[in-house]
Amino acid sequence: MVLEPKKRFPSEYRLRKRWQYLLVQNQGIKVVSRFFIGLVIPTPDAKLRCKHARLGITTTGRYGNAVARNRTRRLVREAFRQGIMEIPNGVDVVVIPKKHAKFENSASIFQDLSILGNRVRGVAEKTRC
Repeated sequence: MVLEPKKRFPSEYRLRKRWQYLLVQNQGIKVVSRFFIGLVIPTPDAKLRCKHARLGITTTGRYGNAVARNRTRRLVREAFRQGIMEIPNGVDVVVIPKKHAKFENSASIFQDLSILGNRVRGVAEKTRC
């Protein structure tokens, strides 16, 4: 058996506090794809601005049951971790899934997250994060 190093989603790549989510949701620029809404803002902390992008995922109880919400969160985290979204450094992103995303297979969700990442990059270049 071959042991692989743990593939984790470290805390420095996540939005962890409520105020961080609120800052992005109130001041962020809205980017839309077929299955997701993304809110983008430059990282407010100057020390983190050049290091990496940070991701936050928001799903409500209206989206679906816990299984559907957790599946969607897992897929978004995996797309971010594997670089499918290609979010540039110095950007905070909050991803909100649309209701019909829970019925899609993972391949179409990854494809849509790639499109969302392209749009986020466009916004980041315009605002020059």
